[in-house]
Amino acid sequence: MGFIGKQPSKAAITSSDITDGVVTADKLASDSVTTAKIADNGVTTAKINADAVTDAKIADDVVGS
Repeated sequence: MGFIGKQPSKAAITSSDITDGVVTADKLASDSVTTAKIADNGVTTAKINADAVTDAKIADDVVGS
């Protein structure tokens, strides 16, 4: 990429530099998000869309009655 004038210095990007909605599921590599990387209580029922969990997504014998 060309620059007019002095090239900006390189700096680490922090989460505050990323605008909401810029990183989408399509931009994540396969298996880049693992359960080890999700904070405890990071996923709550309020964050799960209606109808997001279906019978097809639940493994056999995972949920007890």
